[in-house]
Amino acid sequence: MTKKSAAVAAQRTELVSITDGIATVEIAPAAGGALASYRWWQNGSAVDWLRPADPAAISRRDAGAMACFPLVPYSNRIRGGRFEFAGRPIRLPTGPDDPHHEHGHGWRHPWTVVSHEASMIVLRYRHAPIPGHGAMKPSRRSLWQAAGFA
Repeated sequence: MTKKSAAVAAQRTELVSITDGIATVEIAPAAGGALASYRWWQNGSAVDWLRPADPAAISRRDAGAMACFPLVPYSNRIRGGRFEFAGRPIRLPTGPDDPHHEHGHGWRHPWTVVSHEASMIVLRYRHAPIPGHGAMKPSRRSLWQAAGFA
């Protein structure tokens, strides 16, 4: 095995594929449950519906460079990482590279494959509640089928 083929093999072990014979989805559970690619096959040729992740993004587990990633438990941004819920202030961790706590936090952590069949996969993401706040659910399950999200 050459160095290049070993790198490709290692990269592929980080991806889980599902297909229905027309659509194929490659998922990177370790990269925040992100989709590495979503493509249809027509006459033996691939048609990418989303920009596929390159091998470097897959090996870095860079969710932001994948085809798409789950925005859980919320999408967009929370200004300054602060909001109020049920009259209680909630403070999310922020940093210089993310002063508004954007796109939730599911994409920042690995997801677990719960079950996997040829055309279906169930992933689970677990996160600890925010200290002092019990408002967030401790886990999230996602069911992907090759033709789309179920």
